[in-house]
Amino acid sequence: MLPDHVNLILLSATVPNTYEFASWVGRTKKKDIYVISTPKRPVPLEHFVWANKAMYKIVNAEKKFLPMGYENNSPPLKSQANHMTDLRM
Repeated sequence: MLPDHVNLILLSATVPNTYEFASWVGRTKKKDIYVISTPKRPVPLEHFVWANKAMYKIVNAEKKFLPMGYENNSPPLKSQANHMTDLRM
C-alpha cells in the first residue's frame, strides 16, 4: 500500500471506477478523498492499427472513422487473420 507521506494520487482518464477507487483509498488510509474530474481530454484520443510493419490511423481526434486508414491496412489484416485461423486448425 501507499506510504503515509503520499497525499496526492493522479489517475489516467481511462480509469472506469474512479469513485470506487477513491472510496477504497479513503477507507484504507482513513482520510477524506476528493475526486476532481473533467470530460476534457488534454491529449486527443486517436486510434491506430499496426499491420504489415506500419501504423495506420483509423479514428482521428474528432472521433471520425477514417476509411482510408482502414482500407490501406485491410489486406495485411485479412492475411494475418487467415494465418491465425490456419494455425488453430
